[in-house]
Amino acid sequence: MTDTVLFRLDVAPARRVVALAFLIALAVILILTALMSDMSFGFRAAALGFGLGAAWAGRAMARGTRHAVELRDDGVYLSNGTVLARLDDIEQVDRGMFALKPSNGFALKLRHAPGFAFCPGLYWQVGRTLGIGGVTSRGAGKAFADGLTMHLAVVRGDVDLK
Repeated sequence: MTDTVLFRLDVAPARRVVALAFLIALAVILILTALMSDMSFGFRAAALGFGLGAAWAGRAMARGTRHAVELRDDGVYLSNGTVLARLDDIEQVDRGMFALKPSNGFALKLRHAPGFAFCPGLYWQVGRTLGIGGVTSRGAGKAFADGLTMHLAVVRGDVDLK
């Protein structure tokens, strides 16, 4: 792991607060509906399950969005040192309009499928696709994706900087 941070994608504080408020409100409404309504048992159980799921997602978002995403010399990391993608494992950076990507973010197509990972509001990984973004600002996400694209081109020798 190198310490040289080339680009940093921080969480937008206002977006984080709004997203957390919505998740907490959703959890409270669903749990109260499950506990106080006279619906059938199945509907109450489903409302309680979804309410607890929203509460879990809010807790996971509160913990995960304390970190930033960083582009370093050898890959994409979280600011706590967790590796999201090695540079030699990234095939493509996709931030097109019709790409399957997070809001205000971009997607990386990887050569290998490391599995499933999820941090609400910051990144998700399903199979060979890593989506980065969510509660980040649009401009910062675009700048990060452009910087990553340029860094990949330089490392792979597609661009000569002389």
